[in-house]
Amino acid sequence: MRTLGALVTTLTLLALAGAAEARSALTYTTGSVNPTVWLANANGKQARRLGHGSQPLIAPSGSAVAATATGTKGAALLIYHSGSSTQHYFSLGKVNAVADAWSPDSRYLAIELSSVNPGGKGSGLAVIDTKTNKVTTIATGSVCGVSFAPRRPDRIVYGQAPGSFACFNGRVNVFTATATGTSRRQLSHDGHSLNPVWGPHSIAFDRATMRGKTEAPEYQVWLMRSDGSHLRQVTHTQIGPLVEGLVPLAFSANGNRLLTAFEGQDTSQTWTIQFPSGQARQLMIGGQSVQAGGISRNGRSVLVDFGGFEASPSHGTVATLPFGGGHATVLVKHAGEPTWSH
Repeated sequence: MRTLGALVTTLTLLALAGAAEARSALTYTTGSVNPTVWLANANGKQARRLGHGSQPLIAPSGSAVAATATGTKGAALLIYHSGSSTQHYFSLGKVNAVADAWSPDSRYLAIELSSVNPGGKGSGLAVIDTKTNKVTTIATGSVCGVSFAPRRPDRIVYGQAPGSFACFNGRVNVFTATATGTSRRQLSHDGHSLNPVWGPHSIAFDRATMRGKTEAPEYQVWLMRSDGSHLRQVTHTQIGPLVEGLVPLAFSANGNRLLTAFEGQDTSQTWTIQFPSGQARQLMIGGQSVQAGGISRNGRSVLVDFGGFEASPSHGTVATLPFGGGHATVLVKHAGEPTWSH
């Protein structure tokens, strides 16, 4: 999950559910010191080098890829377009920028900004209108999960905590707004709700239970309607002291299947949740944990990478697994950080 900082910063991944008439495509990174972003067909074939960058996020249309820039100078965020010039945003001298979510029409892109200055000024959530190049600041402080509604009009849901690095120990709540930042509404008021993902029927999110000073907060997945009503706890997973638990990432198009990541210290696993039962299952390859990259719109397949956790992309392998587990299909070797529009 991209919004948990360096853990999986990973993954706050694109909820592919609402994209219509999208090109089925795959993006990933290769390399070690200077990672490179690639765009390929959804099966990994006909790959094309886009340029430098890390943590790529493909648009639902499959024709644009946002990536975090590497280095010390220049733009902090790049948007590569198929067959056209690259767009550049923000400054590496001021902020680090991570693409968190695309709107279903591929027009708006939500960006998590982390200030490189000690005071944290400049951290927050921004939305780029790729049609007009206008950048709108939606919220300041710590961003704790971001997702767009699966259908138009373009609306955004996000977790926000005041201050820097406050998602783990600050007061964090879930809010909604339009893609241009208007009609802001607070959905939770408990100070422990974060990591929202907007599905076709409800919003999945984490409700955190604070534990001892030496223990991470415990996350359990909940559901609520888009107005904050009808709250329901979905998971009751056993969670050890050094891990947080399941973080929602993306729904299937019908909302019956949810992709999550089980996160914590030195831990990043891929889990799926089936509705309405709420059954949670870990996906593995050869007994090895895998990292989540995306879920197909029909919910049948999950995109993962394995072998590269806490290592460079060159150590990883991009593959797919059935939602319920089973035989893995390898798409790209020596690659990592995959996302999908499929």
